[in-house]
Amino acid sequence: SGAPQLAPNRCWIDSQGRIVRRQLELDGLGLITLELSNQEAIREASKATPTRDLGDSSLISLDRPVPNARQARGVVYRLRWKEASGEQMELANDDHQQLRPTADGAIEILSRRGQKPKRVVGAPDAPRECLGTSRFIDTDHPRIREMAQRAGGFEDDCWTAALRLERYVFRSLKPDASVALIPASEAVKNWRGDCRHAALVLAALCRASNLPSRTAVGLLYVDKGGKPYLGFHMWAEVFIDGQWIGLDGTLGQGGIGASHIKVSDNSWDKVESLAPLLPVQRLVGHLKGEIVKVDFGD
Repeated sequence: SGAPQLAPNRCWIDSQGRIVRRQLELDGLGLITLELSNQEAIREASKATPTRDLGDSSLISLDRPVPNARQARGVVYRLRWKEASGEQMELANDDHQQLRPTADGAIEILSRRGQKPKRVVGAPDAPRECLGTSRFIDTDHPRIREMAQRAGGFEDDCWTAALRLERYVFRSLKPDASVALIPASEAVKNWRGDCRHAALVLAALCRASNLPSRTAVGLLYVDKGGKPYLGFHMWAEVFIDGQWIGLDGTLGQGGIGASHIKVSDNSWDKVESLAPLLPVQRLVGHLKGEIVKVDFGD
C-alpha cells in the first residue's frame, strides 16, 4: 500500500518495567532519542553503537555538479520520483523558493540565496509559539539564556544579533553524526552533533534573545566522492520584519543559500516526538534530480 515501514527501535526500561528511553534510526535522519528520564538508562544508552553518517544511504543524485553552489544567486532544480508514484511531492513555497510543477510530473524548484531584510527591527506579529520554550527548544533553560547573552544575541539590530548567534553555533559545534536527538540545553554541554543539533540550539538561542524562531528541514546540495547530491539537512529560521529568514549553524555563512531546498518547518511547540523530521524522510532516497539552471548574478 506504500505505507512507511516501522523503524527498528531499542528501548531501555526501569526496574518497574517502564520505558525510560527509546532510540530508533530513520534513513537519512540519523539516531533519534525519545522519552528520557532515568540516569542509569542514559548511561547504558550512551554505549549504543554510533549511527552512520546522516544521509549516506539516502542521498538524491543530481545529473551534474554546481561549482561553488553556495555562492550562487539562484539555482533551479528539477526533482521527480525514482519510480512512478501517486504521492504528491510536498515542498515549501515561500520567499526563499518557488515551485513549478511540470507536465511530466516533476517539480522545478527555484531556490534563491537569502537576502538581508530591508528593516532590521523585531516582529511583534510572530507566532507566539516561536518565542516559547518546549522539550527540544528549551529556551528557558539557564544554560541557553546565559549563552545567548555571551554570544551577543541581545542587540537592537535584530539581523546583526541573529548573525552573531549563527556564527557562535558554527564556531562551537563539533561535527558528530552519532549524537542522538536531544534538547538544545543538553546539546550545548559537549557541543557535539550535526545539523539537527545546530538548528535546535540556534533556534533556542534566538528565542532567548527575543528573536522568534523555528526550524526547517529539507535538502542541501553536497559533493560526496566527487559526485553531486542532495542530502537531508536541517537549519533554523528567524522572523524579522515580517518575514522568515534562514540561518544555518553548520555553515555559518550569514544565512542560507540556493543550495538549500526547504521541505517544511516547525516550531516544536508541545512536540515530544520526531514528527517535525518526518516530512523530509518521505523524499530522501526516493527522488532523482537535475540541475536546470544556475545564476551567479553579479
